[in-house]
Amino acid sequence: MQCLEMGTFVHAVEGEMLCTSVNSDKVPWFNAPIYLQNKSVIGKVDEILGPINEMFFSVKMNEGMVAGSFKTGDKVYIAGDKLFPIDRFLPKPKVAGGENSFLLPSSTTDRFIGITSMASTPQLFW
Repeated sequence: MQCLEMGTFVHAVEGEMLCTSVNSDKVPWFNAPIYLQNKSVIGKVDEILGPINEMFFSVKMNEGMVAGSFKTGDKVYIAGDKLFPIDRFLPKPKVAGGENSFLLPSSTTDRFIGITSMASTPQLFW
């Protein structure tokens, strides 16, 4: 198993760890195990917080682990196969039309009227 650095400990909150992500192009899976450098499991991802460019995540601690025992800046790790690419959460550019689209010349102007049947009812766009 390949473990990657996922974040650093910020502080304990209601028995959980709050960590800041150091992996700006990946988002952890919910419930993904979180490890120490020696690959011992300390908990699992509980929540993902903050804006895309400054992501935080909380770790629900395993039994016997105490969030308050960590120091600010302590590193936490995650398995490489438990990460989504950030692109999955970013808006996709809209593409006019699609494979079921065509353009008709408008008789009153020099614009074209587009018709697409990708939805359940055809939609017009200018």
